[in-house]
Amino acid sequence: MKKFSLLLMISLALSTVVFAGGVDCERIVPCKFRRPGTPCAERECPAFIILVSQEMTIQVNVEHFDQPLCDGNLQSEDQFAIDLKGPGFWIVPFLLGDSCAPAVPYSLRYTVDDCDPVCGTYYCGLPNPGDCEPTD
Repeated sequence: MKKFSLLLMISLALSTVVFAGGVDCERIVPCKFRRPGTPCAERECPAFIILVSQEMTIQVNVEHFDQPLCDGNLQSEDQFAIDLKGPGFWIVPFLLGDSCAPAVPYSLRYTVDDCDPVCGTYYCGLPNPGDCEPTD
């Protein structure tokens, strides 16, 4: 797989849920984003869902590995800040810089603010680990 590059960062509010604290570190969930009318409709877009209690800016570190379970060779690393415009679930997707061969595994490790890292394993062209929909 060619080098990962952060070409797109979209944050979409899914619902409004209020709870105490800023980021719910227990509800950072890796997923894949595929929505008609977005660049991710036809491209590989690993993502994560996050739940926040208020409008805030989060700091994100993303590490891209060439093997499942955030193992293997580190392909790239990106750090950035995201402004979330209100409380609720948000989807944060990324476009892979280059296309990847079907069914080839890779993984991304997401670290948000002071939360523990979360690893998502993905397979090129396949919908796992699932569509980006908020969880209850």
